[in-house]
Amino acid sequence: MVLAMPSPFKHPKTGVYYYRRRVPAHLVSLVGRSELRKSLNTKDPKQAKQLFSEMDAQVTRDWQLLTQAPIPLTQKQIVALAGENYSDMVSMLEDEPGGIGIWHEMERLHDRLETNGKVQDWFGTWADQLLAKKGIKTDASSRGRLIDEMFRSTKQAVAQLKRFAEGDYR
Repeated sequence: MVLAMPSPFKHPKTGVYYYRRRVPAHLVSLVGRSELRKSLNTKDPKQAKQLFSEMDAQVTRDWQLLTQAPIPLTQKQIVALAGENYSDMVSMLEDEPGGIGIWHEMERLHDRLETNGKVQDWFGTWADQLLAKKGIKTDASSRGRLIDEMFRSTKQAVAQLKRFAEGDYR
């Protein structure tokens, strides 16, 4: 018996393609439903296949994370993940960093976050997205350390981008 590969579902009335996949029985209680369904926001079949493949790969990774036991991260792993955060920020904005005022405001925002104890709240979702993208399920302690390190790397990126905004590309 050959199983058909999943493919985009075309809505009969709108012509828009959808991602649709049955949730495995052992994950229904964790996912909260028996089927995933999400619009791919396209009527183009070629684009729908590409978007479907990307979404299917992400859903598969997410489901694998649900069944994994959390693993602690080493200091080296945490710094490497935060380093990716730094590199992404700097490379995205280094050619056109904007005005210096933006970076002064970012520094003030970071100071307020630190003073008000909001670093975990502000950077938590960002860290969770990075971990999910990498397919990592970690423990609470490692997550907290990653958030703190991402905060530090963001402050460093802001300082670097501020120098770029001033014309200093040394």
